[in-house]
This record gives sequence, structure tokens and C-alpha cells, in this order.
Amino acid sequence: MILCVWHMNWPGASDPYYLYNPVDQNNRRTLYGVSSVPDTYVDGTRVGWSSAGGQVANRISVPSPMDIVLDGNITGDDGYFDARFEWTDDVPDGYYRAYFIIVENDLNAGGRHYNYTMRITEPDYPGWLIPDNEGVHYWTQEFDVDPVWKLDDLLGYVIVQNFQTKQIVQSARVDLGDWQTRVEETSWGQIKAMDY
Repeated sequence: MILCVWHMNWPGASDPYYLYNPVDQNNRRTLYGVSSVPDTYVDGTRVGWSSAGGQVANRISVPSPMDIVLDGNITGDDGYFDARFEWTDDVPDGYYRAYFIIVENDLNAGGRHYNYTMRITEPDYPGWLIPDNEGVHYWTQEFDVDPVWKLDDLLGYVIVQNFQTKQIVQSARVDLGDWQTRVEETSWGQIKAMDY
């Protein structure tokens, strides 16, 4: 399970986290049809904030038809994700897309504290097409490391989503702060996504 907060340019147009990356913010707004904030979605479905916890609890017990293994590295101003996607069960024909998201925690602006704030998504919208057939698929995605990011407060996500239904098929999460200290040649293990 992952949590990501997308900032909009209303009620005020000066939100620094919206202004940092308005293209990715607006792509998500358009996909979901967001017209007011706050607006909450669980597994691609709009839910009221008060019922979000119950919706998440209901979805956690549903097994995913996919396993994801996520790895990567940050060296200086360059980073990359490596992901392995394996369909473990049949899925309906669909338009399945994968994309990486970097979020940052412990941000402050205008006297408010923010966590899970979207910084970038890679690749450009609408992401990477994953065939909806059996098999294993691999993907490496490079990204630039912005010097304003606090690496110890970064999380990396990979998400596979059915763009027709907006349902999240599977996700994986990794603490990007761990990547800055590891030696590239040393295997540090892989992180397998928990079932959603």
C-alpha cells in the first residue's frame, strides 16, 4: 500500500509543491476528474475522507494478480529504478500502465507540515505500457536527483494501474534514503511489494 499527496493550484495558486511540478499534478487531476480539494481516492475510486480507512482495510485483503520486485540506486545527481513485474494470475484485458513516483516527507510551507508529497513521476504521462498477458516484464527508469530533495525523507514507488478502471493492480515502495549510502557493486537485496 502506498500514500501519495498531489497538490493543486487551488484554493491558492501559490502552493510550492504544486508549482514544483504542475505538469504531473495536472495529469493526475485530469485522470481522476478532480474539481475540488481535498479529494480522496482508494484504489482509483473516489471516497469520502471519513470512509477512506475502511475502504483501505477492505482492499488490503484482496490478493494482487502481480508481484513486483523493486530495486535502484542514487549516485550524486543521478538515480534509477529497476523493476520486475510478474503476472501471477489472469487479468481482464485492459490498458495497464506502470509509473514510478518519488514522494518526499517532512516538508513545510505556509506554516503547514506535509508528508507523502509527490515530487516527480517517471516516465512522462501516461507511463509505461505493461502487456496484460502472462509473463515477466522488466523496466529500468532513470531520473534526475534534485539537490533540494532531502534524500533521507524520500520514498520511491512503482505502481501498476488499469487506466480504464483506475484500479491499482499492484505497488511497491522503497526508502530512497537507503540508496545514497550503499555500494553499487554490493547486493542489498530486493524489496517485494506487499499484496494490496
